[in-house]
Amino acid sequence: MLLNKPVSSMRIWMCFVKRRTWRIMKKHRLLGVPERARKQIEGVLPGDFLLVYAGKPVNAIMAVCKVTSPLFTDTSMIWGDKDYPLRINIEPLQEFSALEDNPLPYSSIFDGQFSSSQFTPWFRGHSLIELTERNLQLFMKAARHQQDRKVTTLASNLQ
Repeated sequence: MLLNKPVSSMRIWMCFVKRRTWRIMKKHRLLGVPERARKQIEGVLPGDFLLVYAGKPVNAIMAVCKVTSPLFTDTSMIWGDKDYPLRINIEPLQEFSALEDNPLPYSSIFDGQFSSSQFTPWFRGHSLIELTERNLQLFMKAARHQQDRKVTTLASNLQ
């Protein structure tokens, strides 16, 4: 289970995408980022976890994925006219995008650290960020709360 693993053995990242990009990620089971995000994605390793955050109009966490490969380069154009050559394979573990009327908001992991007007400019220019153990604890609490809404608990999928 995710919470029983030593923090040093894995890391949690939040990646910022459009809803359309999430659908492509899910279909191809990979995350791609532009060359300008090389320093960010070089720290992502197999066994790490990604929280997939979709911006407008969703503005919520769409899914949790496990990283299943090291970083590699591929120039096949699966994102249409966008080029995201730096890639990692992912395995979707839990999807929250089905909760259109009540998605998992970003505030569930930032403990009031950002208002909605501060959050978007803060991550602008970031493809992904590493989260803290506190962010993870807050996220797990929010994910468990979703279980009350008949959603499969994240904890049982992260074993």
